Amino acid sequence: MDIGDIGLKIPLVFKCVAYFKNFTILNKSDMKILVVGGTGLTGRLVTNKLEKLGHKVVIGSSSQGVNILTSEGLQKALTGTEIVIDLSNSSSPEGENALQFFETAGKNLVKAELNASVKHHIILSIVGTDDALEIGYLRAKKLQEDTIKNSGILTL
Repeated sequence: MDIGDIGLKIPLVFKCVAYFKNFTILNKSDMKILVVGGTGLTGRLVTNKLEKLGHKVVIGSSSQGVNILTSEGLQKALTGTEIVIDLSNSSSPEGENALQFFETAGKNLVKAELNASVKHHIILSIVGTDDALEIGYLRAKKLQEDTIKNSGILTL
């Protein structure tokens, strides 16, 4: 199953790491979904598609009052949210900066999601993270994936 199941066109270099049973859950309309990074290129596409499917979409970005690095606005945005789609990205691809970003953001998201009883979390990641951990940015994306896998939020 891939993100194409909800009708999105994303370059093949990306993978969607979905830690729930399947994407058919998105066919249920009128869910509240937080799209972290919802103002970015991919985020706008995802947000538009989800809204067309009848979902209530909350855009998680600092410009919208939701900051995953400081947790500002995060708990409010997650109240009543069933799914988080994490399309966030570090401001720099440099390994140490990316690692710090994804570590901080991941911990803040997991803590807030568990507190809000979020049912599912989807991450947009990159194909081959496991095979190229010598690249700092890919090591950071792997940390992001593992943070969610090990969070206790519903997984496969």
